[in-house]
Amino acid sequence: MTERILNGIEVLILALVLLSALVLQIFFGEQPCPLCYLQRLFMLGVGGAICLNLRAGIRKRHYGLAIIAALLGSVISLRQIALHACPDFSKFGEPFLGISLYTWAFLVFGVSIAVNALMMVIFSREDEYRLSWFDHTVFALIFLAAAVNVVMVFMQCGIGPCSDV
Repeated sequence: MTERILNGIEVLILALVLLSALVLQIFFGEQPCPLCYLQRLFMLGVGGAICLNLRAGIRKRHYGLAIIAALLGSVISLRQIALHACPDFSKFGEPFLGISLYTWAFLVFGVSIAVNALMMVIFSREDEYRLSWFDHTVFALIFLAAAVNVVMVFMQCGIGPCSDV
């Protein structure tokens, strides 16, 4: 039961991070770049993989999918950090607590990799459970974050590639 609660907390944190990014975008005018959208996509990938643990039971392969999504997201974040480290490259977005959002994303992905690897090692049994109200709530939050992100990307980029951001 502990592993299900920890999985739910992880999905809740990811949903809150994604919804916070949307608040910054919508209410504070922080328009995301294409790399930011990719980072959000991989955060949704991590959350979706962990939701599989809540829906289909704890499986090592679900943790593996979450780790793969977090690795890919961390590569995208690291790429953006490297771009902004160049002296001729313009700065993007306002820092939050003194740290850029793409650096926060890198930290979120790094913590996610560590947490999911530990969960995979510690909780090795594979059981199925019924969904609780908490499971339904975190599912709804991550779905809301995904749906709003899709709408925001479409509003900003349209059908084609998002290159003029």
